[in-house]
Amino acid sequence: TISNGSWYLAKTPAGKMQSIDRISESLRLLALNAIELEKENGAEYTLQFMLKDTLYTVALLNEISRVIDQIRDEQFVVHISEFNRRVAEIVFNEPAPFIFERLGDRYQHFLIDEFQDTSVLQWQNLLPLIQNGLSENAPSLIVGDGKQAIYRFRGGDVEQFARLPEHYPDNLEKIQKDRYGLLREMHQHKTLGTNFRSLPEIIAFNNRFYSFLSLNVLPPAFTSVYADHEQKSPTEIPGGYIRIETVPADLSRDERDQQQLERVHRIILELTNEKGYQLSDIAILTRKNTEGTMIARHLLNLKIAVISNESLLVSTSAEVRMLIAWLRVLTGENTEVNLMHICAYLVDRKRLPFDSLDTLLRSVRMEEANVLGLLQKNGILVSLNELRSLSLLETCNRLCQIFRFEIQDDPYLQFFLEAVWNTGKQNSPDVPQFLEYWLEKSHTLSISLPQGANAVRIMTVHKSKGLQFPVVILPFAYSERPKQVREWVHDEERLPDGLPVARLSVTKQLENTSFSEMVEAEDNRKTLDALNLQYVATTRPEDALYIITGRSGVKGSLMKGWEQNLELFATMEKPAEFASGLCYWGDKNYKNQRLQSDRTETPVVFPYKSGQWQKRITITRMAARLWDIEGEVSAISTGKLMHLALSWVRHSEDIDAAVVRLSEEGLAAAVECAVIKLHLEQLVIHPNLKEWFEKGQLIRNERSLLLPDGNVLRPDRVMEKNGEAVVIDYKTGMPRSEHKRQVSEYLETMRKMPYKKVRGFLVYLGEEIGVEEVG
Repeated sequence: TISNGSWYLAKTPAGKMQSIDRISESLRLLALNAIELEKENGAEYTLQFMLKDTLYTVALLNEISRVIDQIRDEQFVVHISEFNRRVAEIVFNEPAPFIFERLGDRYQHFLIDEFQDTSVLQWQNLLPLIQNGLSENAPSLIVGDGKQAIYRFRGGDVEQFARLPEHYPDNLEKIQKDRYGLLREMHQHKTLGTNFRSLPEIIAFNNRFYSFLSLNVLPPAFTSVYADHEQKSPTEIPGGYIRIETVPADLSRDERDQQQLERVHRIILELTNEKGYQLSDIAILTRKNTEGTMIARHLLNLKIAVISNESLLVSTSAEVRMLIAWLRVLTGENTEVNLMHICAYLVDRKRLPFDSLDTLLRSVRMEEANVLGLLQKNGILVSLNELRSLSLLETCNRLCQIFRFEIQDDPYLQFFLEAVWNTGKQNSPDVPQFLEYWLEKSHTLSISLPQGANAVRIMTVHKSKGLQFPVVILPFAYSERPKQVREWVHDEERLPDGLPVARLSVTKQLENTSFSEMVEAEDNRKTLDALNLQYVATTRPEDALYIITGRSGVKGSLMKGWEQNLELFATMEKPAEFASGLCYWGDKNYKNQRLQSDRTETPVVFPYKSGQWQKRITITRMAARLWDIEGEVSAISTGKLMHLALSWVRHSEDIDAAVVRLSEEGLAAAVECAVIKLHLEQLVIHPNLKEWFEKGQLIRNERSLLLPDGNVLRPDRVMEKNGEAVVIDYKTGMPRSEHKRQVSEYLETMRKMPYKKVRGFLVYLGEEIGVEEVG
């Protein structure tokens, strides 16, 4: 606009053109000044704009640090994270620190393993010990592998290892740099080039794969890390298998996840049914715990045993977290936050008619009455008064019923409810007590199987470092958007006046400031981190490696991600069946060559039925009629069961329902029910009884007769027809005189009632049916 003088469009009205022309020179001068101002101060403005958003966080961290210092001084405790810093304060500026003089007199040789994950502070603290030993000609051993540096988030610095014996970083004090002199003089570098873990095809694949990536992906600053990566096999015998399966790129995220789970299951079945492997020979490695949890849940639902210290944490279950949120609502603990958590779960599961939690929050206040009303409108009836009246275990079970949680198929819920039950065995805790227990135990409580069980291992790649497995399955081998990194900056010259330290977000925005070098350095480190994690994952197997990935171009992926690395390499090598979306190296018909020991299968889940026990269990008032209680309780006789069934039978067609009821209420086994049904069918067709079970008469079973003196008589069956009544009483065992007296009492009472005629009968139930009329 400035160079062309084009301040308006051709269709601008003439009057406005003239007005703009009159001020165009002023506009040009203002624009030129703004451009010069941006050139001179743009970088400083961008930096201060970024710092503005971090000032509150830094101030808050400073306040937290002050409170921690106060607690430390009052309670005379020091957090373990302070040790290295405190040691450094002594070591950094003293040529012969007293603390290491004392240790140095006792120890001369030192072994530092996993050095690539050692922080600068840790190494600078240990260096005087090494220096002291070397000065007495006592060598030490440092062991590490820069390709397995995957703990940068914990302070590990692989550059320190890569540059040994030279000093690192460059801003060390002179006394610290001088300590490297003896290291340079006595340094010997040795590469362990033989791989005793994996079969030759696995070793060869990794040699070629990481040679390709070190040339095409790795930043030049880190090429030395992979300089000696190639390994040899100790045997010439061929063996080993690598397979890469590709999930289509045009699927939704849920569809891709489901495909990953199904393919993992299919590979496990192939390994166990066709290749001769046990479940315990298989390890599934994931980048994130959420992926491991998804796989563990899927396999457990398919009754495949799983062992995992991370993926099987009960607290990873969304349903378990939902129950905890309700328990906190019942106690009034952070009610608004927990109601929000509950609503988020229900929105995610499409149980509430909102497309997101934000939409819900704009229309519903997070208060008990509002949320309960919203749930009721959507068919979810929750009564807090009811829940508060129940025991802890009953409350959890009731919530599972309300929200239709499938406990039988969800081992996470099963183990959670087991934990609830276990805490109640000793002291019957209330909800607040259990929440305190959960706060302490939730990070360790997991679905557990014995370590020796025949089960698939699931773990993150980080946890697998240093381990090996006959077969490794690597699902979800996708690129991952790196997390935003924030770094502390101690540079008073480049920071604004009065700000000695700052915490900067390393983003593209930082490229336009005086700290631009931090962006490229961080990008290089992230690329190395991703490559190292992939290296650790693909070097764990002994016999076979199965990778499930996707095609590049998947939305949200990066150019330097896992699937791009695999696709570029496979495109270059063109292995067997490359074009099919499933390619492999090695013999696809391989079998497990190891001798298999007998293992006992470990049950994975347990039968579990929840429900309101009050509706399932009732207290019988007929114990005397069902049991012979004489010293010890004996089994229910067939006759007594028939007696009970007849109390439910009005007509002959009621027999089937009565027998089913005996079975459902657990009073008779299937065999007994069959016998009882046969006896009942014989009874209703008995020549002397048949007419009593026909329709057309009023029948009263087990009805009470209230006598004037307050006593109650209860005949088994009374039939009325045409003003006449027939009284029947069922008996078991041998005939007795008191049986007749009892029926006579019924008759005497009923004859005082307005019946034309009353007759009485005794019916004896047994192998043969006996009928006796009582006068």
